[in-house]
Amino acid sequence: MTTIRQNSFLVAFFVLIIVFTFYAIVSHNTNSAQMSQVEIEEGDTLWTLAESFSGKTLITSG
Repeated sequence: MTTIRQNSFLVAFFVLIIVFTFYAIVSHNTNSAQMSQVEIEEGDTLWTLAESFSGKTLITSG
């Protein structure tokens, strides 16, 4: 018991870590995952599939 009293700052530090870990686990939103279904047909290329998921970005070469 005297060891705990002499190192009370360490006990407080570990309690703080446990509380923070519990908060991080509880507040983690598991509904944030997004899934998409991709159907690949004959003639599709990796470039055209990438363009369909890239949004409104314009990629130019040179």
